[in-house]
Amino acid sequence: METPEGRSPVYNIVGFAIAGLIVVAAVALVIVLAPALKRTTPLERVVGALKTQFPGSAPEVKGPDSSGALRISLKVPFDPTVQWKQAQGTFDRAAAVTEAEKLSGIKTTELTLVGVSVEGHPTSVSRTLDYEPPKVR
Repeated sequence: METPEGRSPVYNIVGFAIAGLIVVAAVALVIVLAPALKRTTPLERVVGALKTQFPGSAPEVKGPDSSGALRISLKVPFDPTVQWKQAQGTFDRAAAVTEAEKLSGIKTTELTLVGVSVEGHPTSVSRTLDYEPPKVR
């Protein structure tokens, strides 16, 4: 049996099946490639790296300003004014994470740790470091 256009129903079914497969393949390709195509800014990469290294720290990154300073604030679960060794280790790790992102236009990094004292009052300690991105060999 043929349709008025002179094609058999099997021909139409095969045509629709092929068209359907093409649509499904296109949708699957978009779903798979969409995350890879997402563009992130350098500061978004720094925030993401800090969130990974310091879970729950709610990092805030601003800059660089006109002087080339990058400002980073991290919430820490300790009093940075009292637990200086722990604060020092956090400063060092945060600086290493930031420098690993190889940002351009940065001269200094100002890191601020915001914590809570034993009495429940907010405390903070800041440290300014020269920014030294890793050397490319």
